[in-house]
Amino acid sequence: MCSFLSHWIFFSLNLIEFVQITARSLDLYFPVAAVCLCLLLGADAGCTDAHYCRSEYDPEGRRFYRIYWGLTVVPRDIPAEALEVHLYVNSITFLPTGVFSHLCQCEGLALSNNHISFIYKEAFSRMESLQTLDLTNNTLSAIEREAFTGLFSLEELYLDINRISVIEPGAFAELKSLRLLFLRNNILFTLDQGTFSGLGHLHKLWLDNNQITTLQGRFFKTLESLKYLHLTSNIITCISKETFDGLASLEELHLDMNKILQIQTGSFAELRSVHLISLQKNLLSSIEPGTFTGLHSLSKLLLFNNGITSI
Repeated sequence: MCSFLSHWIFFSLNLIEFVQITARSLDLYFPVAAVCLCLLLGADAGCTDAHYCRSEYDPEGRRFYRIYWGLTVVPRDIPAEALEVHLYVNSITFLPTGVFSHLCQCEGLALSNNHISFIYKEAFSRMESLQTLDLTNNTLSAIEREAFTGLFSLEELYLDINRISVIEPGAFAELKSLRLLFLRNNILFTLDQGTFSGLGHLHKLWLDNNQITTLQGRFFKTLESLKYLHLTSNIITCISKETFDGLASLEELHLDMNKILQIQTGSFAELRSVHLISLQKNLLSSIEPGTFTGLHSLSKLLLFNNGITSI
């Protein structure tokens, strides 16, 4: 995430939280709280009566940012030249088709902490320059196939803390530049073979705190560049022989706090680059001979808090 965006998120979320708490204590409706926030930070004269916004430049005057409060829908007056748009901590409920189509130069879009439950197909069309998209803490229940159409330059996608239980096969297929994908704290039960198709440049994948019970054989085979895989706090019971086939570049594998009872021999055989495997807090009682054979790069194996009696 761009440094200015991350610093503004940290600062603004804390300030907005303070204003919201103050508003609740005074029984104020949130748009009234937004007015208070605008009085603190200053709102642009060009903002409409329906919402409040502020424009910012970096110290060198090179990057243009637009920040909004008090929204229930995406505003249509976002300047086309904005390089980052901050729409976090509002009450937006859906993203219509083409709503951002004029933001061809935008590199960062923050939509976290809204109530977004649905993304219409091609909502982000023509955003060829977008590199970071943050949809953390919304109410999305499904990711449909054409939700992210046109985001050819996207490198970071944040989908943590939603209600996602379904990801249609090919939903991420056009995200050819994606390096980081966050799907923590959702309600995914299973993942289909085509869930991550097209993500050949993905480096890090977070699937912690879901309800995943099984991992199909060769499920991750298209993720040839993946280096970090996080599956902590799911309900996985067995690691089968072909689960991690194709992950020759993987360096860290986190499987802590699952319900793993069995690891089939050869399950990690293709993890030639892995240097850390963490299996803490599972239900393993034994480790079969040959389970970790051939892992010449492995330097740290964590097996704490299992019930292992024999190796």
